[in-house]
Amino acid sequence: MTLFSPAAVAEKTGFNAETIREWCRAHPGFGIRLGGRWLIKQDTLDLVLAGIPLEDLPVGFDTPKCVSVPLNIITDVMDIPLTTNAGQIDGRTLRKTGRTEQLATRVTPEFKKRIYDIAEREGIMIVEVLERAADALEL
Repeated sequence: MTLFSPAAVAEKTGFNAETIREWCRAHPGFGIRLGGRWLIKQDTLDLVLAGIPLEDLPVGFDTPKCVSVPLNIITDVMDIPLTTNAGQIDGRTLRKTGRTEQLATRVTPEFKKRIYDIAEREGIMIVEVLERAADALEL
């Protein structure tokens, strides 16, 4: 079974990796949740690339509720180290992606509502609203 991370699927499809993760959450037949991470099977990706709408993917199609995948395959797909210096598996290392950072800030209720309203209207995530605002300011 060939598995792809959302980043790898994003590279193949031209979509954003976060969009791929949203597809996994919204369409149960699209991705497999394993160890807190989403993985997409090759045959599922092939169907999507062939033009099958996400809504038409069979729910649970050949996706077992529990999958057994060797740890080295998971770490290879996710491009993360398998062991710590002591040679033991580090759970924190397996969960950390390094692709995102947390940003916490305090805003007025009015500003928060504006951001949420824009995200809903545009059909994008809140972080994408902030990214677009930063891009516009850098022009």
